[in-house]
Amino acid sequence: MSAATTAIREPERRAVILGASNVIRGISAVVATAQAASGSPLDLMFACGHGRSYGQTSCVLGRTLPGIVPCGLWDAWKQRPAVPTSALLTDVGNDLLYDVSVSQITDWVRTC
Repeated sequence: MSAATTAIREPERRAVILGASNVIRGISAVVATAQAASGSPLDLMFACGHGRSYGQTSCVLGRTLPGIVPCGLWDAWKQRPAVPTSALLTDVGNDLLYDVSVSQITDWVRTC
């Protein structure tokens, strides 16, 4: 009896998912939709979490998270092979609750 060999295909596309509680609440739907849309192996990268800010450290329910712009996702992204990449940006309005100006939020989103 011979063992079956399964070849692991490298991802042909990447999806970067950014946001806060809406991403957390719907993460299974986000993953399923991204994989279905890709039609091939997909490299998924996330920066999300309850109360997540795009540019500054936030603390919700005792959990502190860096902003999305300064977080480690971007360094990790640069280390991965170049493949076509799509992004989903959500929860941009969270920063309004932190009294961040619309122009600053816009700058952070552009940076992403």
